[in-house]
Amino acid sequence: MRLSLFPAMPNTRRVRELKHFAWDVEITGGRLSLGFEGTPLGAEANLATEPAGMQWLGDVLAISDRGEFVLAVNRGLVLSAECERLVLDEKKLDREERTVRVRTEAGHFLVYFEWGDELSYSGASEGRVGITSPGADWPLMLFIAMGPTPALAETEMDRLKSVDMGGVVALTHSFGNAQPRLRMTGPIDDLWEHAHQLHRVNTYEPEPPFIYEWECSTRTDGYASRVLGHWETLHTVWDWLLIDVTRARQEFENYLKGYDAKTSQLSLDVAPIAEDIWPRGHRQENDGRCMISSHPPVWPEVAWKLYLATGDKSWLAVTYEVAKLNIGWWERERDRDKDGLFEYADTRHPQPWESGMDGSPRFDRVTAEGFACVDLNAQLVMFYRNLVRFAVELEERGAAAQYVQRQDRLAHLVRERLYKAESGWFFDRSSEGFVDVRTTAGLWTIPAQIPTGEQLEAMLAQVEDPMRFGTWFPLPSVSADEAKFEGVSWRGPSWPSQVLWVAAGLREMHRTELAGRLVRRALDAMGEVLRREGAIYEFYNPHGPEQEGLRLFDGSGAGGPVRRYYLGHAPVRAMVLSGLMGVEPVREGLVIEPAEASLPNDVSVEFFMAKNMCTLETHKRKEGLEVTLKQGKKTVGSAVGRLLVPRGELG
Repeated sequence: MRLSLFPAMPNTRRVRELKHFAWDVEITGGRLSLGFEGTPLGAEANLATEPAGMQWLGDVLAISDRGEFVLAVNRGLVLSAECERLVLDEKKLDREERTVRVRTEAGHFLVYFEWGDELSYSGASEGRVGITSPGADWPLMLFIAMGPTPALAETEMDRLKSVDMGGVVALTHSFGNAQPRLRMTGPIDDLWEHAHQLHRVNTYEPEPPFIYEWECSTRTDGYASRVLGHWETLHTVWDWLLIDVTRARQEFENYLKGYDAKTSQLSLDVAPIAEDIWPRGHRQENDGRCMISSHPPVWPEVAWKLYLATGDKSWLAVTYEVAKLNIGWWERERDRDKDGLFEYADTRHPQPWESGMDGSPRFDRVTAEGFACVDLNAQLVMFYRNLVRFAVELEERGAAAQYVQRQDRLAHLVRERLYKAESGWFFDRSSEGFVDVRTTAGLWTIPAQIPTGEQLEAMLAQVEDPMRFGTWFPLPSVSADEAKFEGVSWRGPSWPSQVLWVAAGLREMHRTELAGRLVRRALDAMGEVLRREGAIYEFYNPHGPEQEGLRLFDGSGAGGPVRRYYLGHAPVRAMVLSGLMGVEPVREGLVIEPAEASLPNDVSVEFFMAKNMCTLETHKRKEGLEVTLKQGKKTVGSAVGRLLVPRGELG
């Protein structure tokens, strides 16, 4: 059985605040899906096997602890219920009460409408029932109660009608910019549109400690729906960079609410101060921060991208001060043995969640002293590199020279101590030797520009090997030929964000076409899964579009359901614009270097630069790929292969 609610017209207003309830429905054989017509978004749960917390993408949805929900909309709505066998207890809509009963194999549904006059109803005794409003501007409130018998459905409906909607409804404005359009391939175009809508869904109004609108990774998970931070928020910032740079910068400022000035640590995440979510009783005394650990320190790389897009040196100066203090925390707290190499807290404790690679087989055996993590050390090489950039830009030459020395020293240690020549890969290393399982942690050396030429060639051969990392969805988190490969979080599945980071590093190494191939294959795979299942996943099956059998590592051993409608690791727009089309702000202006072999004959994509809408067009010609950038009807630059547009030409 499938019950779906779809706004007939996309409503551009968002929820200011929703009270979150646990989802616990005692019903079997069904799936509940809520979303835009043709593009299911919002929330979906398998009622038989996947009880999960949910929040709604539209104007208002309140869910009780019994599983009933109430929805208020301001535009037309389509309600449909589909199942193998469906029986209507009432053959027509009661015009006075505006109710309809639907009985399925899974139970009884009682639907009640308030307001509105022009509702139409159609159905058959078995098969399908639909209730449609005409899309007028009058408000509509819809209540749906469910129960194993009609009497229990009535009882639940009475409880629903007691909900104080006035205390729940608080609507606000839409996104400031229009949705930029993409014309590339059907599946990727749909993915682009879907991602934009999910950004809208995942956005909340300001609430302490956030002074700007803030965005979670997904509304469909009780924890992730009410926190910001970790590296997911940095992927969100990157995803907004060329769509709305003001929004990107504000989200970055929200992210820095996780910075603790007393310790110079960036927290694991940060939540609204009023929330009492995991770890309970901990956040209020820390201004919403979760201080049990930190997270991958890649934020200076994103900060540098933001600076190049804005050119705001005063903002960079403030960010630089935070970076100088935060690198000191890593140096003090994560090199316990003072051997010059750094270790994540995951190496000393089973579940501190700091590396971002929760449950990776790298951490199957933790030790009291910890061990050197190749990804962390590569990320700190990147950190030092960005400290050099910040210092040079702010004319602190002496500080820049010191950071160059630290960067070079750490990169040398990684090359010499964490690379295993006979395997052609970078590994973690403990006092007993290499942690001998190939994972994508080793690939972080690529955006850090660490490998020698010989080391890089050995790695890239495995990146393109379909038996290792060159799978259907590329870059599985554990090499596909490893004995420990399985369909759990970071023990095998592919993560879109990691493809973007590796592609960014390959572009810096002038491996543009390989970068493009990886990103295009990832986007094609995500588009195919979206077509089949109507959702963006947190991570993906490396071997094909079937996502059944994947599990989320939750520390329990059994694993939980994979999180869907998840943008924190799926920066689709950044993957298209940066990874595939090669659009990058630079000091001089804007560089565009598309991966020609991975593009169809003609591509058109819109984005924003200096608050102006730009249209990038590429066309394959005999002489090469023609790249043209327009603002309105004005062509601001055109070239074959690679285009540099001076900042002054961008408006």
